[in-house]
Amino acid sequence: MPTDLGAIIANLHAFYDFTRKSVISVGAGGGQLVHAWAPAREVVAIDADERALQSLEQALAAKPFRDRVRLVRADFLRTAFHADMVLFELCLHEMSD
Repeated sequence: MPTDLGAIIANLHAFYDFTRKSVISVGAGGGQLVHAWAPAREVVAIDADERALQSLEQALAAKPFRDRVRLVRADFLRTAFHADMVLFELCLHEMSD
């Protein structure tokens, strides 16, 4: 698990401007990068683990951008969402080849 999430989020924002973009966040249930989403227009947060999504729901409860986040329990490879950006949150090791 990365220890300096602030640095990771700063690097993400330096690389890509999330402002007014639509984002698909895959493996979002851990909520590690939830602060990266703050400037986004909308976020579809996808995770296959129901408990992880419940934790994410709790983490988002007090965030001012909560109303722009849609939580989806699904296998990303079986979804048909479209967005400006797809962010894989520390989850590639759990995906099939």
